[in-house]
Amino acid sequence: MKRLQPLVIIALISLMSCENNNPEDFSHPILKIGGIAEFNNNDFEMYDSSAKVLYFKSYHPEFVDYKGSEFSFFADEVLIYKGYFWSSYSSSFPTTPYVTSDPFFFYQNHALGFEYLNQNIPDPRNDSRLMSAFKEKNLLHSGISVSIESVIVNGTQVIFSCLITNRDKDDLYLFDYDKMGTNLFHYYTNGLVFVNKTQPEIIYCLIDPHGPVPHNSWKMEWLSLVKSGESIHLDINYSLESPLKKGTYTAYFSYPGFTYQISKDDLIQGSGRIWLGEVTASKKIIIQ
Repeated sequence: MKRLQPLVIIALISLMSCENNNPEDFSHPILKIGGIAEFNNNDFEMYDSSAKVLYFKSYHPEFVDYKGSEFSFFADEVLIYKGYFWSSYSSSFPTTPYVTSDPFFFYQNHALGFEYLNQNIPDPRNDSRLMSAFKEKNLLHSGISVSIESVIVNGTQVIFSCLITNRDKDDLYLFDYDKMGTNLFHYYTNGLVFVNKTQPEIIYCLIDPHGPVPHNSWKMEWLSLVKSGESIHLDINYSLESPLKKGTYTAYFSYPGFTYQISKDDLIQGSGRIWLGEVTASKKIIIQ
């Protein structure tokens, strides 16, 4: 499914009406959306700094009406950064952070995911002032980290290994590759992608993704509970259509979670929370 979005990878390498009767609640807003809405700490459930997803305490069906709107984040009344609700139909990407909209399908209306593809300036989404503001209100969550341990390329065969660590204060339900199988797992991600910037060239590993039926269905049996502070290893064998040419490449791997499939009521399962979003790791490799 992700394979249909090559422009995202190219950009990567180049590089809510809300009523409130108490005016004091809006004296120090953290999130403003144009002249439409303002949200403060009392409206937020948490912010995941790994996936850059902001969760809200309530459903906000009006999110779908924000297409084309500008949003701004503040901390202690200081502007941290601005961005836009950006149409997924657009052939370009903004140089600022953005929220995919029109159609609004990445998350249900209890969460907003903030994306960023501009590598020319530092990523402002986890600005320390904003993180401090979230942390002060006990809203900051660390999510997961993904680190590539090894990428061994032998002709058209690739042996890939990475480590996924739960950095969050909560126990998290994460995709289990062994339970899902390679076809279903890779429906949610491009998996391993090689990029040669000097060509430029993008090389996808050979994958035949199979999505669930219906497409928005999901099962708890695909997930495993990873306790706070624990890690899991992920080992995958990939194939290439042809051997990589000599040169220096960057291997990108995106570890996925659910997005639009999960409602607010589904998030908490037993003693853990279903992690949403995607985290991408990279590693330089040399083909001689």
